[in-house]
Amino acid sequence: MGFRASEHARVQVHLPLPNPEAFWAWYQSHGVHALWLALPEAAREAFRHELFDGLSQMQSADGIVLDHAARSIRARRP
Repeated sequence: MGFRASEHARVQVHLPLPNPEAFWAWYQSHGVHALWLALPEAAREAFRHELFDGLSQMQSADGIVLDHAARSIRARRP
């Protein structure tokens, strides 16, 4: 049979970063880094270059601010 949700929460993250280099360090520090490593070397460098270009455009006097939201659901079998 199915599951029933027993707990749920909305999580919001506000992550201010001073510059593209700080974003890159944060990005490299968790599991999504494996996706970058899976690219061929030339594609990795192209991705990094495009990312830094985009981040530079996003940067303001306050740096780069990432706002994320997620929903966490814990389910149990009846």
